[in-house]
Amino acid sequence: MASQQAIKNVARCTLVALLLHVMDESLYKDAELCDGVVYHYFVSPPDGGMPTLLFCHGWPSTSFDWRFQVTYFVERGYGVIAPDMLGYGGTHAPTELREYTARKYCEQLVALLDLEGAEKVVAIGHDWGSVAVSNLSNWYPDRFVAFAFLGTPYIPPDSSTVGMPLEIMNARMQYLYGYEPLGFWMFLSSDEERPAEVLEAHLDSLYSLIFSADPTIWKTELCPAGALKRWLVADHVAMPMFFMHEEIIEEHQRRFKKAGIAPSLNWFKSAACGLDKADFTQLPPENRFIKQPVFLAACTRDAANRAERVEESTSFMENPTLCTFDCGHWVQLEKADELNAALEEFVRAQL
Repeated sequence: MASQQAIKNVARCTLVALLLHVMDESLYKDAELCDGVVYHYFVSPPDGGMPTLLFCHGWPSTSFDWRFQVTYFVERGYGVIAPDMLGYGGTHAPTELREYTARKYCEQLVALLDLEGAEKVVAIGHDWGSVAVSNLSNWYPDRFVAFAFLGTPYIPPDSSTVGMPLEIMNARMQYLYGYEPLGFWMFLSSDEERPAEVLEAHLDSLYSLIFSADPTIWKTELCPAGALKRWLVADHVAMPMFFMHEEIIEEHQRRFKKAGIAPSLNWFKSAACGLDKADFTQLPPENRFIKQPVFLAACTRDAANRAERVEESTSFMENPTLCTFDCGHWVQLEKADELNAALEEFVRAQL
């Protein structure tokens, strides 16, 4: 029995070391774009004519949360570009809300692709990264051969609803689902409640909830308005998912705190105040619909981004591929092997 445990410990240490090595920041680049903004990003060029995959992460993350995908796709010769998104990690983190318009960060991401000479690009997003990919499909549809939305639906640029008061949005969702899937936005987009200070003071509590082994607790402890703050100030702790080893959590927090927590919350604030409303009115109506092939991952146990919302977003697509995964929010981590295989099958179909 002791020898079996020793073998398991060695295997665990080997896996952790491999994951930390794959996304070691010595393998990253820092690029200053024409607008002076610096992006920090992992890059691996493609072999031959293989496509390049642009991975866009969400909150509270950095490019480090693509570690399983980077390992898988780099080994198979795909190009990979995985930036710390604007406001996160080693990338520029402006405090001014006006710097977080979709039009601006999409221009920056495309400039990054151009800088690396990336062709045949598939844009892949998770959480707020899916919102970024939504906007890339609206503003730069011809720059990409395909798009993928993981766990979070495609969000069309509807200027009539953008900036809708969060109270109204949550009331509508409560009527539909019986609870408020996005009630925590009210806390994270608030200036009065100083969410960045609360999060930083209770970061371990936040991580235990966000990466909980039991995704069902999101329905009561994260999603309802006021629940997240109550969890944090009480310093509640839940058991983490199996892939969140102690060393991984430490590295994850180190990267997430690098730019400070406050800038990352500007993604919530920009949505809450309707920052993109004026720009969206300038988009051609046909750009609301995606003509390129689209991959969607619907997660059956994600209380914040319900699977049916992902499925419903296919109505804006000419050629969707919908896959369902029995997991919570973090499909790229919890179901990495299944997701990677499904994503590769989808990408290969576009070659």
